[in-house]
Order: sequence, then structure tokens, then C-alpha cells
Amino acid sequence: DVMGLAQAAHVITREIEPDVATRSGTADNADSSQTQASGQGETLLLLDVGEDRRVAISLSDVARLERFGSHQVEQVGYQDVVQYRGELLDIIDVGTALGMADWRMRGESQIEVVVYRHHGREVGLVVCGILDIVSRATFGEHDGMDVIDGRVTEQLDVAELVSRSMPMAATGGGW
Repeated sequence: DVMGLAQAAHVITREIEPDVATRSGTADNADSSQTQASGQGETLLLLDVGEDRRVAISLSDVARLERFGSHQVEQVGYQDVVQYRGELLDIIDVGTALGMADWRMRGESQIEVVVYRHHGREVGLVVCGILDIVSRATFGEHDGMDVIDGRVTEQLDVAELVSRSMPMAATGGGW
């Protein structure tokens, strides 16, 4: 499961409250589940997308965390894909979609991929790194931005990102 992978990768879970300085500590899966079940918030996956920029996505839609060799990435038309579990997985470089350098320009030999699940479909999100998992009561009211662990973090609308990056998938696949 994603939580087990994150723990194995030493991604620390922290409880984050809005407008309060963050406090260090480890929360277990039960605490995160209680926060979600009580309607007090959601669990977010914090990601480094390059050029000192951070984004957060809902952990509930994350299927898996993967790492691929850059040599495994192929192109079908203009779309990057990897052969994954007997199928083709479309991948989107989040940094590129946000106007930053493509992962190829960064010279990476391996890519970190968040396999994101939405309405029964999966797409791989290429990121520079997986930073943390946090639970919080709400995301900020500043146009989808907030301060998490002392850093400005943007809430990423993955459905919108996919719609812009893969218009054919968006119209035909229910994104």
C-alpha cells in the first residue's frame, strides 16, 4: 500500500493545523484515518516538482509510488508512456506542465512517478521527489496555496493538469 511504501521510504507523517506552526511528530495510519473519517480534513502527499517548488495532492487518489529508469520511457505520438504491469501508463512531467524544465533536461537517470488514480483510470505523474505525507484540517484560502512545514505549497488539481497535458484522454476518458 502507499502508506507502507512511504514509511519504507522514510517519508514522515505529520499532523498539520492551519494558521499554527507545524509540530514535529509521527502519526500512525489510525490517526490519519480518524482525521479523514471525522471530516476534519484530508491526507496530502507533498511533492518536489523542481526549481524549489512544492505541490500537494490528495493521498486518497494515489495508487502507488514508482521509480523507473529513464530508458524505460517511450513516446507514442507526443505522449510519454512506460510499459507498466502489462499495459501502457501515460506519464506527465508535473514540472514541465507547470512551466519548468523537462525531466530529460535535468539529466535524470531515474524518474520518480506517482501513479494517480481518478475515475478508474491511472496516469503517472513525474516528480523530482516525494517529500512528506501530512494530514490537515483544510487547505489555505490563498488561491490553492498554503504554508506547510514553513514552505509555500500549492494544491495541485491533477484532473486539470491531465486535461491540459492530455486533451484526448481528458475528453475520452472521463478526466
